Amino acid sequence: MSDLFNKNQLDEKTKELISKMEKEIANLKNELFYFKNQILNKNRKIFGSSSEQTSSMQISIFDEAEKFSNLKIEEPTIEEITYKKNKPSKNIGKKDNLANLEKVVLEHKLDENEQVCEKCSSNLVVIGKKSKEILKIIPAKICGFINLQVKKPQ
Repeated sequence: MSDLFNKNQLDEKTKELISKMEKEIANLKNELFYFKNQILNKNRKIFGSSSEQTSSMQISIFDEAEKFSNLKIEEPTIEEITYKKNKPSKNIGKKDNLANLEKVVLEHKLDENEQVCEKCSSNLVVIGKKSKEILKIIPAKICGFINLQVKKPQ
């Protein structure tokens, strides 16, 4: 008799479990149906035909110039206008203004004993040069006093 009781109890539990699963499956199917419809609606909005439509009366507004134009009138001749732009030949720039300044060249050379390679004992060769121009600005100096006398008119 205890076996029958356990079988009936198991059957009731399984039935209850099955009914819960069926309800959840039905809920999931409803959600799936809802989301599919949402996607279809969005796709129709994005890719579907537009609800705006134009009539032939609206389009004819833009043909007004052709309707009232005279086709017998000659087309106007088109003149091509060309000109040459003369650039000033004088290059007034930084380099022209600095051409008259005194230039000082600084060279950094190695001593004779440093011009030999430590590994192979061969003479080192110059492989490149770097150069740059630097302006050295010297502030104004006071050289002396000038005595100015101002005379009052009489």
